[in-house]
Amino acid sequence: MTSLLADKDVTVRGNAAIALARSGVSDRAVVDELIATVERAATKLSMRQAAAESFAWLAPAAALPSLPPLVDEFASVTVTESGQAVPTSSRSVELHAELLRALTTHVDVTAEPRFTWALSSRSPLVLAAALEAWGATPAAGPGVSAIPLHVVSLCEHASPEVRMRALHVLAVRRHPQVLQRLTMRLMIASGQRVARGHRQPWCPWRR
Repeated sequence: MTSLLADKDVTVRGNAAIALARSGVSDRAVVDELIATVERAATKLSMRQAAAESFAWLAPAAALPSLPPLVDEFASVTVTESGQAVPTSSRSVELHAELLRALTTHVDVTAEPRFTWALSSRSPLVLAAALEAWGATPAAGPGVSAIPLHVVSLCEHASPEVRMRALHVLAVRRHPQVLQRLTMRLMIASGQRVARGHRQPWCPWRR
């Protein structure tokens, strides 16, 4: 299989790198071909996404030198000199999202600023990936665990998946607003059902 990394066909090389990475091979040649496949604009997006996802299978020592810069390359946010993340256009929000998911397996999400910066993206795909990472990081101890302020505001996002994942983060990290936000979403959902003509459930105290 390793010999296929030198094949003349870029598709063969990319598939070989993906297969080897998912088999636990973390050679430099595998990493280089994964990077090339992710960056190759002429390659089908699905294959580029598979290559990005495959970074999660690499050993941290092999993945980390290349993965954060690759996330930055496809990021849908720009970080100013003051450290503020500003939404911007991306070469591919799909790749930004997949690379974030791969990075989750190798770093502490709370210590990696790229997961906070991604919460400023305009893309629901990127937001969902970043929130998924935060939601997989439970509170470290009793009380409230700090989370980026953006997470609370994303509970009102237009995308149902983004809202769901934001609420999940509040719940697993025991945020003080979680009950208020969940109640609000339930009331909104209930109001929407009534507005669509659904009959309200009968209550003995309602006349």
